[in-house]
Amino acid sequence: MLSIVIPVHNSEKYLRRCIDSIVNQTYRDIEIILVENNSTDSSANICEEYKIRDKRVKFFREYKEGAAAARNCGIYYAKGEYITFVDSDDYLVENAYEHIMHKIEETKADLVCYSFMFIDENERKLNWYTPNLSQYNKKSDICGADVASIYLTSRDIEGFGWNKVFCKSIFIDNDIKFDETKKSYEDMAILFDAICCCNKAVLLPERLYFYRQVSNSLSHGKYVRKDIEYNDSVNHIIKRAESIGLKKQAEVFWLSRKIYSLYEEYKCHIQIMNGSLINRSELLYDIWLIVRYYRSEKIKMIFKLLVVAIIYCR
Repeated sequence: MLSIVIPVHNSEKYLRRCIDSIVNQTYRDIEIILVENNSTDSSANICEEYKIRDKRVKFFREYKEGAAAARNCGIYYAKGEYITFVDSDDYLVENAYEHIMHKIEETKADLVCYSFMFIDENERKLNWYTPNLSQYNKKSDICGADVASIYLTSRDIEGFGWNKVFCKSIFIDNDIKFDETKKSYEDMAILFDAICCCNKAVLLPERLYFYRQVSNSLSHGKYVRKDIEYNDSVNHIIKRAESIGLKKQAEVFWLSRKIYSLYEEYKCHIQIMNGSLINRSELLYDIWLIVRYYRSEKIKMIFKLLVVAIIYCR
């Protein structure tokens, strides 16, 4: 059985779309664990409605704030041999889990990663990067360390829970829990730990999941906290990567994430100053200090593209 954990918080606008896409899956041997978390809208009522309607739906209330606590609650109550996580404003293609579980039965993998598509609030496709997982299937046996290496050196394996199915024992046997002290990036480091513990993995190139990008303006105070938590997660991943012999890959990861962090900081400054282009030269200099000792042509290209983006960003 597959356990599907859905943290729910003030999700009434998209929640039915999300749950419907799961209860209507062609793969039927599932349990849907809805963990509602201090919502002030009708989310709890919607969860209760689906619990009554479908016996596969389980409904729990978690009074600790944050998605991490909700996911930990879901892991605790999950009865399935396999587990995955879904965000409450997203949805999946109708045969997603049938395809995934067929691959698991065929290969005995304890991790399956699959591609996805970004959409806007009206379900229109966003022309953002979509993982190309087919390029890694030339190798017959892919282990957790292989997936970790891809994670570190590309954007094809990200730190999301919603595009992965794990054997639940990975979390239980290794005492892996989401960090409930974090309000952002709480899944990034923990899922990397879980990936590293996997023995056999399968990478599916099909786009099975639709991630809804909901607009949300952040205050500077929230941005600072997110930045701190982001850097904590990055440092955790680097230490773990080095511990399993992926030091070079960890260096590439640190570099790419540092550039990303600087770029996000720059955008935040632009928003705060109402479009003023201050701090541009300082940001470019910081990036140059990071990349100047790297000989990789890929790294140099990243730098060039980032410079262009900064120069023309409005």
